[in-house]
Amino acid sequence: MTPVRIAKLVATQPKLLPTLITSDTLRKIPVSYATVEYHGLHAFRWVNDEGRAKFVRYHVIPAAGEQFLGLRTALSKNPDYLTDEMDERLAQGPVRFYFRVQLAATEDSTVDPSAPWRSKTMVTVGNLDITGVDTERERGDDIVVFDPMRVTDGIEPSDDPILRFRTHAYSASVKLRTGVDRGAEAPPG
Repeated sequence: MTPVRIAKLVATQPKLLPTLITSDTLRKIPVSYATVEYHGLHAFRWVNDEGRAKFVRYHVIPAAGEQFLGLRTALSKNPDYLTDEMDERLAQGPVRFYFRVQLAATEDSTVDPSAPWRSKTMVTVGNLDITGVDTERERGDDIVVFDPMRVTDGIEPSDDPILRFRTHAYSASVKLRTGVDRGAEAPPG
């Protein structure tokens, strides 16, 4: 977010200023897309073969660890430095992330993505290895849609209304970006 956009946001939402000033997270500028953690806000219900289920939230943790730039160094970078750095990194080999899930405790909300979970139980369920950038997508019928409502067998979305709304927002985005109407293939919202 550019300084001008931040200033406009603070001008219209003055209660944000104390949070922006004190937030460590907002001052962290990643060295790379490969050195930052990604945390899902929505809960998903994982169901095993016996029908036992557990709600989880997703966390993708970089194998390289978190790494951040100092402000002076960050200011010297070009606007596309993250893309350029990732291209250079991938030329050296795959980028690995650990795919972890946080297991919900009984009192953790599965319908409010803004509510932090009390449970600290995390389980590594696999690895995600990025081997390259796909530059051939978005051609013909091969349209990229990041829609968290598209789940595989054994995973169910929670009743979180924001999660269910996102399928409509992503469908609108695809339509604006590509002109393709997702129509009946879109998951029900």
